[in-house]
Amino acid sequence: MVNSITIPRIPGEAVGAICKLTNAETNVSHTINVEYNILDSLLKEKWNPLGDIKNENGKSFFPGNLNILIFNLPHYLETLNRTKGLMPEFVNPKYADQEKTKFKSPTRLECLMQDYPLLIPGEKIGFVMYERLFSFSPCKNNLEDATNKHKLCLPSESGFSIETDSFQSNCEVLEKLGLIDIVDKDKFTSVDVCGINIPFKHPKLIIKPSFAITLKDLKNRIKGKLRLGVNSTVVLEGTEGIVENLEVLDGSLFYNNGKVTKSGRYEYVPLKESEGENYEKMRGFKLVKC
Repeated sequence: MVNSITIPRIPGEAVGAICKLTNAETNVSHTINVEYNILDSLLKEKWNPLGDIKNENGKSFFPGNLNILIFNLPHYLETLNRTKGLMPEFVNPKYADQEKTKFKSPTRLECLMQDYPLLIPGEKIGFVMYERLFSFSPCKNNLEDATNKHKLCLPSESGFSIETDSFQSNCEVLEKLGLIDIVDKDKFTSVDVCGINIPFKHPKLIIKPSFAITLKDLKNRIKGKLRLGVNSTVVLEGTEGIVENLEVLDGSLFYNNGKVTKSGRYEYVPLKESEGENYEKMRGFKLVKC
């Protein structure tokens, strides 16, 4: 009656996990999200003394919950009528220190939509897992928190990570379709953000919704292959025209409704203190034309 969209989760990251919980006394089971702030302690007590550990692929044993839920609507209406819309309440404190003595932000009483399965024990509950790169790259952390997560090998989920994820996703989609060749992959550039190097290992490839939304659209709009240098910049937009055997080894190219405009090379440059617009400060760097 409920299906959750999930991703492969990294142990320790701030993402809830889908677990099957069974009451030992009643033998009643729930397949449900467990919030990340209680997941590790629950696993240590009930599953493994080491808690939220890695599997053989370096991921969590439990899928990461995206809070994208698919409900059976007739059954959902029945549940609303029965419960009057009342949900179990939950508190999710955010702490500023490891000792958990200081709050990072105000804590409030919440009702979680992902707790809906608690209202329908015994019903069919499932999940579908998608590759993370193609389905989940949020921007929710400031630079300090993002770089600290990066140092711990956790997803940064910030202004700079969504940009690199976007380029990588576009390139990998085209690679799966056989529509792109990336040359000089080992000559990628990096930019320093708060003392850590952020690598850009893929061309700055932007595919606007006006150009293509689906895989079928991409196959219809691109013939042959795009041959791109790892540091090139390419923007594809507009509803008209077909891109055919395009090559951009350096510099930039803008395609709009069949019109091609070439320009110089764009590079990322770290921001100096008190420099940059707000959208640049979120990322920690700016884009400059060389």
